[in-house]
Amino acid sequence: MRLISCYIEGYGKIKQQEYTFNDGITSICEENGAGKTTLASFIRAMFYGLKGYKEKSTDFCDREHFYPFDKGKFGGNLTFEFNGKTYRIERFFGEKSTKNDTVSVYCGGERTDEFGEDIGKAVFGVDEESFLRTVFIGSGEIEIRSTSSINAKLGSFLHGAEEEGNYDKALKLLDDARKVYQSDRRSRVANNLIQQEEENIERLRAKIANAEEIQKNLDAKYLTFASLTKEIEELNKRIATAQTENERLAQFEHYEKLLVEIERLEKELAGIIVRYPKGLPTAEETNAVNELLLKNRELQTKRTATEFSVKDGEKLARLEESFARGIPTEEELLAVENEIEKLSRLETEIGLELAKEPTERERKLLQKFAHGCPSAETLSKTAEKVEKYKQTKKEYDETPAMLISSADMPAPKKSFGGYLVGAIVALLLCVGGLAVLATVDKLIGGVLLGVGVLLLFGDAFLYLNKKSSVPQVGSMSAMNPEKQRKETALRGLEDGIKAVLLPYGYHSDNGVVYDFAEMQKDAADYQAFLSQENERKAALADKQEQKKALEQKLTAFFRGYGLAGDTYIKLLSDLRSMMGEYQSLKDRKNALATDKAALDSELAENRGKIEAYKTKYGLTEIRVNEILEDIREHARLRAEIEREKAQAEEYRTEKGLSKIPVGEKANLGELNEELSEKQNARVKVGREIEEDETEAERLGEYETELSQAKERLDGYKQKSKLLKAAKEFLVQADGSLKDKYVKPILDEFLRYAEIIKNVLGEKVTMTKNFEVLFEKDGEYRSERYLSSGQRSICALCFRLALIKNMYKENLPFLVLDDPFVCLDEEHMEKVKKVLLELSKEMQMLYFTCHESRRI
Repeated sequence: MRLISCYIEGYGKIKQQEYTFNDGITSICEENGAGKTTLASFIRAMFYGLKGYKEKSTDFCDREHFYPFDKGKFGGNLTFEFNGKTYRIERFFGEKSTKNDTVSVYCGGERTDEFGEDIGKAVFGVDEESFLRTVFIGSGEIEIRSTSSINAKLGSFLHGAEEEGNYDKALKLLDDARKVYQSDRRSRVANNLIQQEEENIERLRAKIANAEEIQKNLDAKYLTFASLTKEIEELNKRIATAQTENERLAQFEHYEKLLVEIERLEKELAGIIVRYPKGLPTAEETNAVNELLLKNRELQTKRTATEFSVKDGEKLARLEESFARGIPTEEELLAVENEIEKLSRLETEIGLELAKEPTERERKLLQKFAHGCPSAETLSKTAEKVEKYKQTKKEYDETPAMLISSADMPAPKKSFGGYLVGAIVALLLCVGGLAVLATVDKLIGGVLLGVGVLLLFGDAFLYLNKKSSVPQVGSMSAMNPEKQRKETALRGLEDGIKAVLLPYGYHSDNGVVYDFAEMQKDAADYQAFLSQENERKAALADKQEQKKALEQKLTAFFRGYGLAGDTYIKLLSDLRSMMGEYQSLKDRKNALATDKAALDSELAENRGKIEAYKTKYGLTEIRVNEILEDIREHARLRAEIEREKAQAEEYRTEKGLSKIPVGEKANLGELNEELSEKQNARVKVGREIEEDETEAERLGEYETELSQAKERLDGYKQKSKLLKAAKEFLVQADGSLKDKYVKPILDEFLRYAEIIKNVLGEKVTMTKNFEVLFEKDGEYRSERYLSSGQRSICALCFRLALIKNMYKENLPFLVLDDPFVCLDEEHMEKVKKVLLELSKEMQMLYFTCHESRRI
């Protein structure tokens, strides 16, 4: 296995940086703070990820340590080779929690899940802690010991197991299984089956003893139940006799109450009659008077409403002033409404005209001819040139380029005249371009100047490169001077046409004939557009004049009625409202005067009838509700007195009440209370008998459960004993297994530790837990007694021995983050030799901050 490269998008202080790793040693020597430890941490994080943390956590974990200060993307990718394939891990981290982490693995450019969720465990066969104790060696205190994951990996290689075994996990499973049956010590709460069953047996024994005791006491409870039953029967007889006597006394008391009620009703009736010395009015008369009273209140309210208010009077006066010159007719209002509609249409049309934008074609024409359109004369002359150009082009195409002769003849002389014409045209274009550039338009002037310069250089090149005449013998060919003359004339015509086209931007690969046709078409469209635009502007000005006249007329009309400051349609609506309100106020004022006279007459008539009622019954005032209530009460009391008398006589006759009984009522409450106590006592005894009988019947059931519990307890004890024996056997087996793989590691360790042989002595051994011991002064001592530098070499040798035995031929890479800071120069040189030799077998990443430790 080997690392190929990595890219860090953001991790600690490293940002957007790529690293490539050598097959042997990749040595990085940089000063402290340059990012060496950050790179080492990044490689580990790509395989094993980063643990999350909470806001209140006091631990400064790697996720918090290496989170980018600029809060950019946190992570990157790592490419490595494993089992002959190339893989790429892409992993990015959230700020605090792992829930925002993302990880993807690619093989050959395609996503793969063959490593599962724990990539490091799948690749290296160990967990993160074991990874840090093997292939990842830092500069801190290095502990020399194994882990359960490392032991499992060693055991897997030793026995060729396909799946890793875990001694600690198996030991824990056996221990947990035994604790289900029996704990190492007894606790208050039964948390194992043996203790629970022992307590269950004690409970069953107590239940059996209780059931036997209950069975002995049942006869006494039967006698108590019978005695309470007899006492209850006697109390029931006494209560029945007392109830009969009390009922007779209650009848006489009820009759006396009826007589008292009759006397009370007669007193109430006399109190009503005394209030009416001339007799009690009838309900019909009183209701009629009440209607008159209510009617007068209503009439008085109406009379008050007939008063024309001051506010309405002021409003009517204002409206009379507004309509002093008269109220407009409906015909006048309709005419005004039509003029408002006409004004609205004019405003809409003017708005549309003002908002109208030229089309894309019109905008382009305006831009093209912004400085003026070519005159008709210019277009006509240019059209003649175009026709001449087409005729000359036709003749040029029909004229042969070469003349062939069989006689000796000199080469044709150079035709200087054609080149001179071309040069003159080019100079004219240059001069014209400079003039336009300085006065009219820099863009057009620059185009003309550029064309002139190009024509001048082209003409000179053609003239200077014309071949000299060479005498030919026999059949001879020569340039046709007519062809050259027509070419010069054609070029002159083309330049003249372009001088007209180029200022307006007409220049394409289609030639001057096509370009001029386009210019003619655009010029015609532009002139037509200008004509339409002038007509539209004239029509717009006319509509604006009409609009202004209408606004002045409408404003004057509404001001005549005191209206202004709003839209005309709103002013018209306000005017109509004023007219309606004016007419309404006038009509209401006249109607109120008529209603007031009629109401005064009806009020006087009703008052006379009310006074007659008061005189008839001698009343100083009329309280209708009280009078009606007295009438109803009088009738009710008379009827109730008659009914009560008849009921009292009927009750006396029915009960035969002629002589009042002697004696007092018996206290039934005390008798009933005594009866209730006896009944409750009997119920309690009965319930106890029922429960005792049920419990006594379960005696045999408890004895059976006790027997079964004893059998279960024996079974639990036997299983606990077997599990304990299995655990002891596993411990023995683990010891034997360690004996098998400790020796290879020790041998490998001694091979690497040859460089410190003079420090450790000749006798070095290793315990089953991989504790390194060396003999000094006749006794074994722990490697803890060595110096820091010596211990770092011991730790390196130990880890190399572990790696060699864990991975056999498929060795992983080794990350060394400056682990030799405590070594002196002599031992550092020896370590360098070992590492250089070892780099032939495995890839190494070595980081240091000092040149003395560079490899």
